Amino acid sequence: MAFAESRGAWRRFIFFIVCIAIGVGAMMTVKSFSSLI
Repeated sequence: MAFAESRGAWRRFIFFIVCIAIGVGAMMTVKSFSSLI
């Protein structure tokens, strides 16, 4: 595997994890916010 390819895959993997974390955080925020109302 080429070094540039692995580096690009790493960046994509980190981006994927960050997107999932943001999505989960947003869902938890909406859930806790709707339970307050």
